[in-house]
Amino acid sequence: MKRFILALLILMFFLSFEGNIIAAGPQVDLKLKPDEFALTFLPFEKGEVAIIHLPDEVNYLINTGEINQSESLFSTLDKYGIKKINGILITDIKEFHKDAINSIIEKRGVEQIFTGVKLAPGFTGLDLPVRPLEKEKRST
Repeated sequence: MKRFILALLILMFFLSFEGNIIAAGPQVDLKLKPDEFALTFLPFEKGEVAIIHLPDEVNYLINTGEINQSESLFSTLDKYGIKKINGILITDIKEFHKDAINSIIEKRGVEQIFTGVKLAPGFTGLDLPVRPLEKEKRST
């Protein structure tokens, strides 16, 4: 099962990479069904950035890229018709770029920012509170 998921993610990466090479072009319609989602990896030189697309125009951004990559990020968001970002997930402190996050908040109306419990205290100077994500405790 892990190999299947890994193969699927790799395939999605190459398909989304090919579609994002040319920023200007036709708009992308993912045609998501109510029980589907899509994942788009952005080909940024620095950082790891992706978009989780859910039905009903719900979108989450994984990391942001650096502020000097904002034009490319907004171009990609426009290409996918994304007017609103429901949340940003920051996976690593080195992926935390305050200016880029504040720019996205200002232009796309972000509702929430998520990160790991240990990273959350380091996130200061943002216009939104940071919601730490914790590992679910299983009862035995």
